[in-house]
Amino acid sequence: MTVYIRVQPGNLGNQMFRYMLAQHLADQIQDADIVGYHMPVWGLCSAVDTPPWCAPLTLPARHRIDIPEALHRLETGQNDGLDIHAYAQRLEYFGDNIERFRKVFDAPVAGSRIDDDEIALNVRAGDILAGIHPDYFPLPISFYRSLLPALGLKPVFVGQLDDSWYGRALREAFPEARFLTHATACEDFQTLRHARHKVLAISTFSWLASWLSAPDSIIHYPLAGLLNPRQRPQIDLAPRHDARYRFYDFPLWRYGGHAEEIAELLCDRTMVFSGYQEIPRVRR
Repeated sequence: MTVYIRVQPGNLGNQMFRYMLAQHLADQIQDADIVGYHMPVWGLCSAVDTPPWCAPLTLPARHRIDIPEALHRLETGQNDGLDIHAYAQRLEYFGDNIERFRKVFDAPVAGSRIDDDEIALNVRAGDILAGIHPDYFPLPISFYRSLLPALGLKPVFVGQLDDSWYGRALREAFPEARFLTHATACEDFQTLRHARHKVLAISTFSWLASWLSAPDSIIHYPLAGLLNPRQRPQIDLAPRHDARYRFYDFPLWRYGGHAEEIAELLCDRTMVFSGYQEIPRVRR
């Protein structure tokens, strides 16, 4: 009997994480069929939205999933399928299958070219500037000021660079940089993915584009907000044993869009306090 695993709809990043979890589960279930996903940007659209099940087990909207319990319930007939609402942003669910997912999440779109003497700095701004979630915020300007001289690469800002207070601050702080006009989500994703040198934004979209990039990539990873495992221990997206990554540790800091917090993001005092000795320790 077919066991249906349904990927709940959502934004592209959430669906990608759910799809990877679904693949991890399907590898352990006989006659599993993954349905429900709709990711045309990757050429992935399920023909089945709601499968013919009677008593599916809902995997709730959180990151840690009790997979042994879910498999046990299927084996014992307590449930006849799995409905994935989970965010599942934990490397244990997909980290060993990077080559599989490089092929799964592929598109003919190339994005903009970033040369090897340049570095792509992904920017997440947009709705997070208003403080919609305390663990999402744009990176402090001082982080880029500290990082870029040490790397000696030409900065290219990629992403949400509209006429916001943050976009204006970046242009004022880095007048020599290139600023790529925000394209489609797929183009921005591929631009970041194919850049050899890159800096993540606090964004799962940014994380996915970087993780799926080539083995010779050099990925600068700010352990900040959502990406800080001390701040969000239920999330595990820091590939500590992947040689592509350079980690920069940030203090625990939450953002609500208030004036004093915006001022701190824009000031010259760096929020970074360690990072493979590439940025000296600074106490706040």
